[in-house]
Amino acid sequence: MPILRVFLDTTIWIAALGRQEGGSCVIFTFAKENRIKIISSQTIFEEIRRNLYKLKKVNTENFENLVAEVTTEII
Repeated sequence: MPILRVFLDTTIWIAALGRQEGGSCVIFTFAKENRIKIISSQTIFEEIRRNLYKLKKVNTENFENLVAEVTTEII
């Protein structure tokens, strides 16, 4: 069975960074388990970095760590 490819926009990434539970985090759990493959874009990554300041407990390092934990195809 082929792995489902899922495109993630900025809101999903930021939601997962802002909360340790919920649907957005489940997506990343599935990706870590190789149940899905995350698709995103450099433009979205730039938007995330620009907007991280809105989350008091999250910084660029948190985002970079999340990116490193999952295989992401950049389109």
